[in-house]
Amino acid sequence: MVFLFLFYWKLSLFPLDFEDTINWAEMHGTLSTGTYLRALALPVLTLVFSSLWEYAFNVRNIVVNERSSDHVLYDVARGLPEGKIMLKLLKTALPAFLTFTTYNFLEILTGMMLIEVIFNIHDLGYLMAISFGLTRVGDGFGFTYAPELLFFATAVMMLFYFVNAVVMEGLYLHLDPRSGGEGE
Repeated sequence: MVFLFLFYWKLSLFPLDFEDTINWAEMHGTLSTGTYLRALALPVLTLVFSSLWEYAFNVRNIVVNERSSDHVLYDVARGLPEGKIMLKLLKTALPAFLTFTTYNFLEILTGMMLIEVIFNIHDLGYLMAISFGLTRVGDGFGFTYAPELLFFATAVMMLFYFVNAVVMEGLYLHLDPRSGGEGE
């Protein structure tokens, strides 16, 4: 809401409606990469800054929790140099960091439905949003949905999550020195 107020309404720097901006530029022959970048600036800023604090907080917690683990405390007690301890710490925290980062990215993709509806960007989240609707039935309202649209969008997201889980498990076994994999 702050970005809408500041960048769209107060300063008029970025457009609010992605599709209208692109269509207008196409009709007037001014469509360029800059048009796309300008039209996507506000949605991207909104997504990045709305999830940045949570991401930074969780990454910090991963490192802090790993720092207090037994193997790191053992290395400190053995008197290993700080550089070696930090390298081992980063090496053991890397799988958790990668897993969190990829799932966070998928969460952003799932959460984009709201951003896509607000900024009129026709993508997967927009498809999910328009699969549900209210219709007028006599004097009241009825609920309708298009199961084929919802199924398609859900199937694509499930595929992304499945591929991510398989890749992250393989990487975890390879990268974590405590797992006994090849990463030792």
